Amino acid sequence: MPHRSSSRETARSGSTLSSRTSYKSISRSLKPKVYGDIYSSFELPGTKIYRSDELYHGLVLLSDNKGFGYPARIELTPETLTVQLPKAFGSSELERLTESIRTVTISRHPDGGLGCSDAPLFIGDTIIAINDDLVEGKTHDEVVQMLHDSGSEVKLKVKFNSGMAQNGSNGDKSSQASDHENFISLVNVASDIQPPKGWKNFVILPLQMAYITRYLWGTDKLRSNGFEVRSVDGSSSGVIHCEDPKVLSLWVGYIDSNISELNNKSIKLSNKYLHPDELIVYLGWLCERVNVTNAESGDFLKTWEPRFVMLKGNEFYLFETPPLSVEELKSSLTCQKILETRFRDLKEHEKVGKREHCFIIETAFGENLYLSVESSDQFVQLRGAWQRCTYYAINKLETYTFACAMEDRPSAIIFDIRHGIGMYDVPTKKYLRWYKFSELQSSADDGKLRIRLVFYNKKFENNQHILDLDCTDFRKLIFYLHAFLLARIMSVDPDYLNLKTHKEKAVSTAPAGTV
Repeated sequence: MPHRSSSRETARSGSTLSSRTSYKSISRSLKPKVYGDIYSSFELPGTKIYRSDELYHGLVLLSDNKGFGYPARIELTPETLTVQLPKAFGSSELERLTESIRTVTISRHPDGGLGCSDAPLFIGDTIIAINDDLVEGKTHDEVVQMLHDSGSEVKLKVKFNSGMAQNGSNGDKSSQASDHENFISLVNVASDIQPPKGWKNFVILPLQMAYITRYLWGTDKLRSNGFEVRSVDGSSSGVIHCEDPKVLSLWVGYIDSNISELNNKSIKLSNKYLHPDELIVYLGWLCERVNVTNAESGDFLKTWEPRFVMLKGNEFYLFETPPLSVEELKSSLTCQKILETRFRDLKEHEKVGKREHCFIIETAFGENLYLSVESSDQFVQLRGAWQRCTYYAINKLETYTFACAMEDRPSAIIFDIRHGIGMYDVPTKKYLRWYKFSELQSSADDGKLRIRLVFYNKKFENNQHILDLDCTDFRKLIFYLHAFLLARIMSVDPDYLNLKTHKEKAVSTAPAGTV
């Protein structure tokens, strides 16, 4: 039964590369003009970045994941990251590096296709696993042998490549276009990148919806001097090392900025064809903490998995890979209404593991997602997008009513973005009182049924009104109350909608059970 998933790698030890030693040992066997006429033969990889208009380039070390680093050149444009190798490289070096990032794809299939019990396979699909055994790093012949040994039935885990499926298949093109119509607009990328003299292209990665990380795959261990980029089709740059930490930070920042620009451009293009109620607010990558019960053991279990997050309309999605078609929206790992979730910053004592920029997404159903992003900029952007998405959803909804009981009388509590919080008495069919959102001083619950709301106003008796309500759907009530409060604050504070400012303006969030 085929599955679609992004490629994975097992956690490897040896994240630190001795770049000086590796560079010296390699440079002795290469010609003096190994770097062509662009760089000095004595330049240490990963210590400088060169810029020409919107193009950045420089020397780095490319790891083979076995403790060796090879001189390489990376070239960054607004749309692509290209890794280039010296033409002087021999076949043994190329084989080592190719094995570290190799992917195996389906190039053809018999007339009539393959007999699949779940979903069709297409030309260009990347094979991730065969019968749950990962194929990463294996040669083509080894993968073919694994398929041969599987017998008449085989379970494949694949990554769908929409572009190659449409260009390489001999089937009905019109039916493919309807089945895999892109609802996320893809930016055209030039594939004819010409390397400078003395260099050859090793891998060209489109940056739209790409994922950049400094962590060892599946762990919270930060590479001391390296990073990796993976494209939307699962292809990898390999682990790129820089000698100078400042240069490393600059490369990561430049690449991440280009990815964000492309994702934002994709959002704008896609939203032209979407209904106003279904507009995309945010696209990007984060990591989810998994295997929590075994996280502190000595086993090499993956404790973090990359997830693609999308805020669309009034819903929040998590995917294993970016959804390139409307049909793939159905394959989300998580789909929640944005008003039934809450983005909560973590206090220092709540953080688990060594990853920074962590947060929790609480849900009205009691399921909490422990998530992490790569940088403070990503954190601010995602939190701001979450707040905007909540604001749009509340302004579309305008009002929401919950049935409850107050002093054993059937009642209702109303949240209205214009009027505030109202109490309604069902037997008399009368509104008892309306409160402003700004008058809500505190709230609490017993975790079962009862909710207490405390309103403050000098005109009230004893300056306070206390409402004790019994509501069977109290968790959902709390989340909607929080969303209405957030939307009301944003309506009077325009800076909440301005993601260009990095001021910390998060609405104060209390522990679970309070608002």
